[in-house]
Amino acid sequence: MYSLISRWMVGAMMMVCGGIAQANVINLTHPYTNTTISSVVGNAVTVDGDVILVNTNVQTEKNIGVGKNVTIKGLGMNSTILQVATNRGASAGAMFNLLGGRVVQIQDMTLRYASNNSVNYAACLDINGASTGILANCRFTAN
Repeated sequence: MYSLISRWMVGAMMMVCGGIAQANVINLTHPYTNTTISSVVGNAVTVDGDVILVNTNVQTEKNIGVGKNVTIKGLGMNSTILQVATNRGASAGAMFNLLGGRVVQIQDMTLRYASNNSVNYAACLDINGASTGILANCRFTAN
């Protein structure tokens, strides 16, 4: 099983040539890749307990709705930056919206440029419905 998953991961992480976008986000538990965290989390193949890898240096994405018990991890605080906008002050919304009483672990990345302009505060996590957000080995900057 490990060698099959390892071979799949190597293939999924390779850059695809010929004008097709690279898959930046990979479900390591159930083989599925896409360019956004939202797409991978929202896909039917992703279920409770899955681990999702953000396999890029900078990922720009906001309002990522997470209604599953998953772990979303980067390549390390110094290697993966997840940002809501391309520059500070340009964002309008939370980075993650945790939904439906779920437990979501976010780890091994830097989180930046998150804000909620309607109430003028930083909002990396918008926690709803008794959800739990666990942050491990994360750095917050310019929020």
